[in-house]
Amino acid sequence: DLTNSSGSSAPAAKKRYDPSRGLLNSNHQKVHFAAGCFWSVQLRFDRVAGVTMTRVGYTQGSAPNPTYDTVKTGKSGHAEAVEVTYDPSLVTLSE
Repeated sequence: DLTNSSGSSAPAAKKRYDPSRGLLNSNHQKVHFAAGCFWSVQLRFDRVAGVTMTRVGYTQGSAPNPTYDTVKTGKSGHAEAVEVTYDPSLVTLSE
């Protein structure tokens, strides 16, 4: 599961997570990627045709409500991650 990041001042993107939207289609799939700084990873996925939604947060770790300040110390065990919701009829994981 992905714990939401908080306190972000990043500009909104067209496909960022909106909990009221849910999955846009029952065929959509979700996958998580932990790959260093989540902002650049999220931006890359936001630009992929077939990706319907992205959201950033933290995965793994021991702190119950991690914040950026907690995670950047390296002591919580969390990794920055991006949850990608995509339409497998338009894009595959290998793409």
